[in-house]
Amino acid sequence: MSGSDAKEYFSDEDTVARWWNPEDCDSLLALHFKKQVRYATEQFDWMGKDVLDVGTGRGRFAISFALKGANAYAMDISREMLQLAENESVKAGARIEFHQGDAENLPYADESFDIVTCMEAIMHLPDPQKAIHELARVARPGAKIIVSMNNAISLTNFVLAVQFHVHLYHLLQKRPKIHWTYTTGRFRRFLDEAGLKIERSYGIGLIQPEAELYIIRGISLPLIPESFGRWFLESVEERFRLGEGSLQNFMKAVVFVTGKD
Repeated sequence: MSGSDAKEYFSDEDTVARWWNPEDCDSLLALHFKKQVRYATEQFDWMGKDVLDVGTGRGRFAISFALKGANAYAMDISREMLQLAENESVKAGARIEFHQGDAENLPYADESFDIVTCMEAIMHLPDPQKAIHELARVARPGAKIIVSMNNAISLTNFVLAVQFHVHLYHLLQKRPKIHWTYTTGRFRRFLDEAGLKIERSYGIGLIQPEAELYIIRGISLPLIPESFGRWFLESVEERFRLGEGSLQNFMKAVVFVTGKD
């Protein structure tokens, strides 16, 4: 599948908006997504910083940054998602400037932002290296860039050799490929080739409560009991800070905090 097919899918109405709702408290991934927002928001003093959130989706990161005092800008390829994000920002009382655009060709001048974020979006881009170069291009010297990726070698994948996400399973049976994963080693090379220095990283999701074992088309079974998965993610993983060590190489997602010289 060509990159243009994936971009066309995300640009179309009634596609991603149907299934991407990370704030849904009933979702098995709700705790995972909340941890991402909390971790990213804790990294910096956002007051007065010019901040760009690329692939903003429903705007949860941009809203969090704006409420911390950032001059927030949010960009997404989907006009429908931008409208949803704007609605959420109004409800939250967050001032954000929204733009439609392509993460692989950002509509901003060089060295425009103090902080650039791209969370839960790289895995949907056909050319992650080009996108990361764009994140670096629009960042000012000394700026910080936060990027998350989905791990191709998560512990659940290692055990089963197959993983299905509840929120994408049915979709991927019927749609072109819109999701890519990478090893942490390969993703680190993407960042290095863009001239970004990794300052710290954090893994989330050693045990994944949403993982399912595929049986036949339309039928799958939970890999682990939901209650155990939630308990492990919220209590064990958090309490013992498992995401800070080498175990992050086997977690569902890894967040990289990088700097630009």
